[in-house]
Amino acid sequence: MKRFIARTALLLLTLPAAVGTAQASLIVPTEGSVYLQPSSPTVGTGASFTVAVVLNATGVGNVPGAYDGQFVIDFDPIELRFDAFALAPGVSFFSGPATGSAGSRQTITIGFIDSTGANVIDGTGTGSIGRFSFTALATPGTIATIGIADADDLFGSFVSNAPTYQPFYPAFQGAQVGVIPVPAAGLLLASALGGLGLRRRRGATASA
Repeated sequence: MKRFIARTALLLLTLPAAVGTAQASLIVPTEGSVYLQPSSPTVGTGASFTVAVVLNATGVGNVPGAYDGQFVIDFDPIELRFDAFALAPGVSFFSGPATGSAGSRQTITIGFIDSTGANVIDGTGTGSIGRFSFTALATPGTIATIGIADADDLFGSFVSNAPTYQPFYPAFQGAQVGVIPVPAAGLLLASALGGLGLRRRRGATASA
């Protein structure tokens, strides 16, 4: 309720300036950013990888502060499989992970709380909220995209609670991961192991 009242007040304060204009908007200046950071820019088909959710709260309240918010990612389930989400130490869920869909894309919505900020935001103002684990399903040559946005696209959900309750509006940036063939060395190793197993089976048959 506190969050709703504060954001309603902010909306009412912005309305007079919009009266009489052709393009009224709720857009406010962004503060900080939330972005996705894959463990590798490329991954082989069938391989697992992680994607960190990073919060840059530079210029938002105190650093470190006490932050909470709710975000949603989206991706093509034909290209990627969501396996898990692991929070950074000291961070807790207030909602999710909740799966859903938006057209042909799967969504994962997560709400987080870090009451101290020390476990998310370091002295530079940037830190990880947690990490997604995915498995690449796409065929080689695919560029898999992962989008991210505030789960509340009207009022926003991100808050700095130190020293006082303060909504803020970060910019959001998704990520891309290139799906590549299994490395040639891996294929050669698999072929060699397969040949070794075949020879052993033939030897066992002959001795019998």
